Amino acid sequence: MKIIIAGAGNVGTHLAKLLSREKLDIILMDDDEEKLSTLSSNFDLLTVVASPSSIAGLKEVGIKELISLSPLHPTKAGT
Repeated sequence: MKIIIAGAGNVGTHLAKLLSREKLDIILMDDDEEKLSTLSSNFDLLTVVASPSSIAGLKEVGIKELISLSPLHPTKAGT
């Protein structure tokens, strides 16, 4: 199963770390190249530098069919 995580914030990073332990095909995308570099050197996952909120970025990581989308509302983050 291929899992694309769009965004390497607190939630996306935590999810990527957990799922990488399960030996799944994980792609973590974010526009912060430095953060992705650190994560890819410490965990078994593929990272792609692209904006997770852009259609072009999602196409770049190979998304063809969306099964689930879970937005994080900025005013509710951390509550």
